[in-house]
Amino acid sequence: MKILLSAVYSVFSCFVIQNYCHAQEIDQSKLLAFYENQQYAEAANYMLSHYGDSVQDKRMLASIANNFRMAGQVNKAEVYYHKLYTLDSTHRGALSNLGAFSYQKGNLQKAKFFYTKLLEVDSVHVQSLVVLADLAKTEAKLDDALKYLRHANAIAPDRSDIVYDLASLYIVLEANLDAEELLAKSLENDPENILLMKLQLEVLYAQKKYTEVVQLGERLEEIGDRSDLLYGIMAPSYYFLKKYDKGIETYDKLEESGDLKEGSLYYKAMCYKALKRNEEAIAYLDKTLEAAVSENTSSYYTIKAQVYEDMNWNKNALAAYQKSLQFKEEPLTFYSLALLYDLRFKQVNNASKYYNTYLKVEKDLKGNKDYIDYVTERLKQLNAGTAKK
Repeated sequence: MKILLSAVYSVFSCFVIQNYCHAQEIDQSKLLAFYENQQYAEAANYMLSHYGDSVQDKRMLASIANNFRMAGQVNKAEVYYHKLYTLDSTHRGALSNLGAFSYQKGNLQKAKFFYTKLLEVDSVHVQSLVVLADLAKTEAKLDDALKYLRHANAIAPDRSDIVYDLASLYIVLEANLDAEELLAKSLENDPENILLMKLQLEVLYAQKKYTEVVQLGERLEEIGDRSDLLYGIMAPSYYFLKKYDKGIETYDKLEESGDLKEGSLYYKAMCYKALKRNEEAIAYLDKTLEAAVSENTSSYYTIKAQVYEDMNWNKNALAAYQKSLQFKEEPLTFYSLALLYDLRFKQVNNASKYYNTYLKVEKDLKGNKDYIDYVTERLKQLNAGTAKK
């Protein structure tokens, strides 16, 4: 390897020497040693020490910039690429690196400028097409992104990352047939590319090709894929193919990694139902109902009831409180209902009922003493008929 590097950098060093009037000041062996030891920053600084910071030769500027880049000194590299760009606004190396640096720093408009310029100079520059497609997606210009990715794929059909991006965009655009065709062609040449296979799995599922989904999914599992994405697609496919035992088995695997989501719970329940395993079906339908409701639903209805009370829409408030209890029995909801019946509707029996329910629940939970004391006293007044009207 060192012999190869020596040969390459010997040629490079000779080239540098031949292009400068101060060539005799360069110690070729020293420069070569920097390259052999991958001391790129030292090489760049050594050149600058002889030719000065105001060097105007494009090739030398490119060498200095490249060395700083190889050394990881991006800011210094950027300075010299800018100088190179000022001398030659069509220089591919300057445009490519300035675009890359801008993109890495999040300056997307600047990156777009440099990559667009580079594409004008080199219409088959694949990386420019890929980055411009990504930038177009961030601007929600999906037609532009599609144009760039198609062009990139036509130039470099064997690049699986471009195939993946293009197929993913087809899926977003609901062009599933295009995605399927693209992925199938790519998988012919790269049959064990798991990323492409999983994307193909999604495409087949979207088209309800459940037999093909299961075949591909089982192949992925044989290769070693155990992802939630895989099982989350295979399990309902087994259900639709009426392979209910396999569906339950696959949902069991999915459940091992965490709680099932609403849709998965539903289809697992339906697998049990189809097999007449009714107790399990009921159990998973109950879980489905629980998952279908947000934990905050009860609170939302309570807040809605409070707003109705502020508007003096007491019947609406009553309905909202009762709806809240259907989702979760919170002590303060019973308390609020008791107050509503007591102070707004003047219904002693209903007020007493909810005050008593509040006390039972709140005491069980070792709740707020001030509220408990107030409700206890209020019940005494209601029972004695001395409550203030």
